[in-house]
Amino acid sequence: MKRKILVFLFLFSFSGSYLAIAQGVDIDVKYIDKELNECINEHPTTQGSADCIVKATAEWDKILNKYYSLLKDVLSDEGKQILVDAQREWIKMRDKEFALIDQVYHVETGGGTMYISTALYAKMEIVQKRALELQTYYDSISMGY
Repeated sequence: MKRKILVFLFLFSFSGSYLAIAQGVDIDVKYIDKELNECINEHPTTQGSADCIVKATAEWDKILNKYYSLLKDVLSDEGKQILVDAQREWIKMRDKEFALIDQVYHVETGGGTMYISTALYAKMEIVQKRALELQTYYDSISMGY
C-alpha cells in the first residue's frame, strides 16, 4: 500500500499545477493556470484561446527566467557553469520539441484550427515544466529540502 501511495505521489508531483501549489511558490505561479482558464472562458474562439495560451506561456517564461537567475545566485561557480550548460541544452531541446509539435499538429495532421491551441498548449507545458524544475532546484538549495 505504501509503495502505491509513493508511486502515485511521485507521478502526481510532475503535474505542473500541483507542484506549484504544493511548494507554495509565488502567487503569480499559482494563478497562471487559473488566469488561463478564465481567459479562455472569456475568449472561447480559436484566436481568443490561442492568445490566452500565448499570454500564459509568456508568464511561465518569466517564472523560468526568474528562477534561472535566482538559482545562479545560490550555486557555486561549478554549479553555475553546469546550470548554464544545461540551460543551453534545454533551449536546443525546447526548440527541437517545438519544431516537432509544429510538424505533428500543423503538417502531419493536415492542420486545422483545432490544432492551433493544441500546439500552443503543448509548447506552454514544456516551458511550464522547466520553470517548475528550476524553481524546485532553487528551493532545494535555498530552503534546504
